[in-house]
Amino acid sequence: LINIHGVTSNTAVFEQDLPNVFGLSQPTETFYPEPIKAFKDAGVKQVAIVYRGDLIELRVACKAALQAAEADGLPVQEIVYTTSDSEVLEGVAKQVNLSSSTEALVGCSLSAEAHWFLKSIHEMRKPLKGIMFTNGPAN
Repeated sequence: LINIHGVTSNTAVFEQDLPNVFGLSQPTETFYPEPIKAFKDAGVKQVAIVYRGDLIELRVACKAALQAAEADGLPVQEIVYTTSDSEVLEGVAKQVNLSSSTEALVGCSLSAEAHWFLKSIHEMRKPLKGIMFTNGPAN
């Protein structure tokens, strides 16, 4: 059994002394073309791309998602935020919820923020056809 953790830098994964556990990394521009294509193939009208603008790792990741969407001709609702403040996160979730065209979500956020967005979007009953989160840094 080989256990591969893609794009992990979390030392807790490796501190367990498990045999055959490996981490790997790939360029961020290769994360997104397939999910974006899947969204488009599913008939998604627009994807919300939500990210922390103050954290370079997350900003760079979602800029790659924006490029993939642009290359595939998928319209984007870009939302940038810079804090984990609950009022800010609520405002981001409301922007996604209020857009009648947005049918998918790509997020580049801290893990706790991703959980918060998922819970909030679910509570708002926003019907999304797809959701993808890239978490970090050091999550």
